[in-house]
Amino acid sequence: GQPMDELAAGGIGLAFIAFPSIVSATSLGPIIGVLFFASLVFAGFTSMISIVEVCTAAIQEKLGLSRVKATLAVGLPMAAVSMLFLPTTTGLFFLDITDEFINKFGILLGAFAMVIALAWVLRKLPLLQAHLDRVSSVRFGRVWSILVGVVVPVVLGYILIREIITKIQTPYEGYPMGMLAVFGWGMAGLLIVGAILIAFTPWRRDTQTHIDEGDLDAKYEEIMQK
Repeated sequence: GQPMDELAAGGIGLAFIAFPSIVSATSLGPIIGVLFFASLVFAGFTSMISIVEVCTAAIQEKLGLSRVKATLAVGLPMAAVSMLFLPTTTGLFFLDITDEFINKFGILLGAFAMVIALAWVLRKLPLLQAHLDRVSSVRFGRVWSILVGVVVPVVLGYILIREIITKIQTPYEGYPMGMLAVFGWGMAGLLIVGAILIAFTPWRRDTQTHIDEGDLDAKYEEIMQK
């Protein structure tokens, strides 16, 4: 087995091996153990709801589905994938690889693409800067635009390129390249393709996709006066 200090570094080993071993050695071990795992279940359940809610709300607004249909459209595929892969002996490894690549590439690339689109493609930073200066108690002016339009893309781009080079040169956690290709690079690529498809999917007809800056400021003033 692995030393306790390695298991206690975090993740599954900490929650299901190291901590139970420590708790079992105390006089109130059974009570503390029940409370701990009950809290763990509650934390996992609420976290799952918060994650699924984001996807459900996006699908509901984009496609004009009802709440129930949007929940089923998101929840059923997620449940099917979870029951197909996670109960297996290698399920934890699949989850570890997917989580690593989605966090390192999916979220990072999404933030990078969003900043580039707003700053250099749509060129909406002056509009956002003007709005922030009107509603914020602290006015940053051009400093904010420079940070968001120049500094942030450079930093995110550097981190993204560095992570790609690192993952290519050193296989993550020593996993086989086949697993990394499917559940790592494959999932990251699937996320990009899915994001593009959803972006080009037409909005429902009654969805307001254009926000008038004047109306936005008027609504803000109305809220602040209440």
